[in-house]
Amino acid sequence: MSELPRELYSEIFSYLEQRHLRSVAQTCRDFAALTKPMRFSQLHFHGDAQEDRYYVENDQHVSYPGRKQVVEIATIEAAVEDVLSLGIGPYVKQFVFAPKHYVEDFWLEYRQWVENEVEPDDAEDFHRMGDPSDYESDEEYMYVGMRRIAEERGARPAKERELVEAAETIWATKVEEQLSKAQANHDALVRMFESMTALRGIEVVHWCCSLEEYGIEDRCDQEVLEQFASCKTVWTQLNMLSSAIGDSGRRIAQLTLPGFDPLSITINPSLERLFGSLTMLSFNIDDLDFMSPSSSHNVANVIKLLSCATQTLQDLEFRNHSVPYPQLPPASEKDLNKLLVNTFQDLAEKKIAVFTNLKAFKLRSIILETTSFLAFLSSQPALQYASFEHVYLATTGYTWADVAQAMPLSCSKFYVSQCGHEIYSPQSPVAVNHIKPYHPFKEQFSPEKGWQANEAIFDREMKQQWERGVDRWGHKLHLRPMSTAEHEEWMQGIKMATRHAMIERL
Repeated sequence: MSELPRELYSEIFSYLEQRHLRSVAQTCRDFAALTKPMRFSQLHFHGDAQEDRYYVENDQHVSYPGRKQVVEIATIEAAVEDVLSLGIGPYVKQFVFAPKHYVEDFWLEYRQWVENEVEPDDAEDFHRMGDPSDYESDEEYMYVGMRRIAEERGARPAKERELVEAAETIWATKVEEQLSKAQANHDALVRMFESMTALRGIEVVHWCCSLEEYGIEDRCDQEVLEQFASCKTVWTQLNMLSSAIGDSGRRIAQLTLPGFDPLSITINPSLERLFGSLTMLSFNIDDLDFMSPSSSHNVANVIKLLSCATQTLQDLEFRNHSVPYPQLPPASEKDLNKLLVNTFQDLAEKKIAVFTNLKAFKLRSIILETTSFLAFLSSQPALQYASFEHVYLATTGYTWADVAQAMPLSCSKFYVSQCGHEIYSPQSPVAVNHIKPYHPFKEQFSPEKGWQANEAIFDREMKQQWERGVDRWGHKLHLRPMSTAEHEEWMQGIKMATRHAMIERL
């Protein structure tokens, strides 16, 4: 190792991916020590083992081992002891928390869900549509399939009864063990966070309960997760972490949360302290009914936590990557005044929240009441960049040109992708398929607006895709040879049809 200075080795290794750093670390002790900060910059506590990963290298499939250690809520103390014994705490910058979490009454709710999965009227419809007398006219056996599905669903409660009872016994023991370990887990997390001198961010991730572990074969894991476990576990885990972080004296700058239920959360001084130090917040709320203009739901606790971050937050993302189907935002328009206000009392007066240092704002998968949206953007004095994906403007008379005009002078650009504006007709329902898609290059702003879609960025992106032979999603392009004129015409057609662009201030 004496051939090059350590700084040069560190620079070289910084370009390697994690799987290659592991190989480097196995060559000698010096390289193991040198790569340690890079290999352990992110620490995962996850409830599932990670499968081996395969990559194509030099035209060969190479296997790299995945993470094998499984962390449950009840085994957090043991996992922390491993971290401390390995001495990796000082190198951790990002902590990802997704332990196996056994939720009380999960199987009781699951049993009720299975029994009510098909309403009686639906079951009768299935059986009526699958009447044997229809089989002769059913060339594709559609009714046969429907009848089979109805029968399978109807048989599930009896079929799964013993499996669910066995699972309940296991979970009852696990839940009791979690409760008995609460204080020991807290003390262990405090010690771990005290050792993490470089820690900047925390991400809470859903742990997906696999029903196959209990002999249940139906592929309904995601639906079960959404209905029962996710909203309950996210806030429980965040409370666990915030309490330990507070007692350790650490302050966190970045927080990422998946979907949670805003109506059922509780707050405490530890959470307020956590939010009060954030410079980046990314979160999702799956059920947006509380944002409907006519809703009277009280989300004062969420509003209070967000208000704690109004002086420090620089990057805010709402409806983040955890949204399961971003291309299908919930129907009906949503009012940002129901969430982004300084206090719950401001709801009546519609006083929009002002984040004095907010530089980047990202929004995804939502249909908006447009006036509150424009008011929020224009009220952010330091905003420099915004990103909107699957965002639709529902208020009649407003377009994305109005969004550009609402941007504060500090904002120089914003990105749009798969967005829309203008409902097709006054009689149309407020839903994504009843709002016109926005094509930024086809619907260019007039010069006096002071904004323009950046064609150079788009042309460069298209050129790279053409040269690689794949589109922006990695799909192979099947293109015939073209003349220069044909290629230019093809590029122009793609540009007019595209629904993503960087909009920049002139």
